[in-house]
Amino acid sequence: MVGDQLSFQILEQALGNRPLRYFESIGSTNDVAQKWALEGTAAGSVVVANEQRAGRGRMGRGWQTPPQQALAMSVILRPTIDPAHLQRVTVLGGLAVAEALRAYINPVLKWPNDVLIGTRKVCGILAEALWQGETLKGVVLGVGINIRVQFAGTPLESIATSLEDHTAQPVLRVKLITQVLERIDYWMSRIHDPLLVATWREWLVTIGQHVHIHTQQGVIEGTAYDVDSAGALLVVDAQGHKHRITVGDVRVG
Repeated sequence: MVGDQLSFQILEQALGNRPLRYFESIGSTNDVAQKWALEGTAAGSVVVANEQRAGRGRMGRGWQTPPQQALAMSVILRPTIDPAHLQRVTVLGGLAVAEALRAYINPVLKWPNDVLIGTRKVCGILAEALWQGETLKGVVLGVGINIRVQFAGTPLESIATSLEDHTAQPVLRVKLITQVLERIDYWMSRIHDPLLVATWREWLVTIGQHVHIHTQQGVIEGTAYDVDSAGALLVVDAQGHKHRITVGDVRVG
């Protein structure tokens, strides 16, 4: 869209004192953010790119961001949290994006971290923890939102969509970046509050659905009946056995 420009100066004006790195084109914002985090930059620092050529999603999948067609950023977080509850960073990322996008459309969340419009994915989120031995040094939260990426005629047409396909109003990335960061800041300050997972749960369309979950141990099939305080998905199979899923690929139906 003409007028939806990004630059260091535009972002600096919008983000104020927040530490910022901006790139016209980059391999992965998460890679840059990880290095920057280990150098000691403050919590809340953000890396933004106009084009991301080698982004990644969960389980090693690629996530490309064409120039001017999507939002690609990584936020450096430094939560003081039990490692068993690190999933809460992914929880707050999905919730923050969904709440920000509500200004434009009515999104939903699919466990663990997909933001959907209807049944198609509009945003991917990847949280990567940084460890020094057994000490958590920080978490890089990567966010990729399709703004005007064209999926028609591609293999992704049935599973991916873009924000501007569902709203009459143009989307300015700098405004959306500030909206998402505001919600990330809000929920980061409440990462220990039970309200975080409770609110996230209300957004999840996975609860109550029949699911197939591909895990490292194999496929689990059953009904997703809840999530726990750490963000794990709770599933009961046809034999009545209960499963707690922390990592897996979910197909509903």
